[in-house]
Amino acid sequence: DNVVSYTVIISVENEKKILMPGMTANVSVIVEKKDDILKVASSALRFRPSADSGGSEFRGTALWTLEKGELVPHRVKTGIYDGMFTEVEGEGLVEGMEVVTYMSSTSEGRSSSAFGFGGRPR
Repeated sequence: DNVVSYTVIISVENEKKILMPGMTANVSVIVEKKDDILKVASSALRFRPSADSGGSEFRGTALWTLEKGELVPHRVKTGIYDGMFTEVEGEGLVEGMEVVTYMSSTSEGRSSSAFGFGGRPR
């Protein structure tokens, strides 16, 4: 199952007396929450283009976009991370912007998979 269980004590309001001692519960502990941020799939921050694509020249944390067929880095500052998505801030970043998460060579040239802020559609 790969499930880890912990015994914890949590205080909750129980005015209707629905919760009883010893009951099992699933709890999410939110340690930080922000509204009105830009978030991106964390895989986009791990993407590094090869040297022949212009990637070796750039140093630092960046998101990459395709502009007129060329890879362009956008320097970013990262914030909170939830395991899948990371908050990002940077000049020129806008909601809906498509960023490159990986590139693969094909017989027709290069192709990329780009998912905008908010991650891959599900």
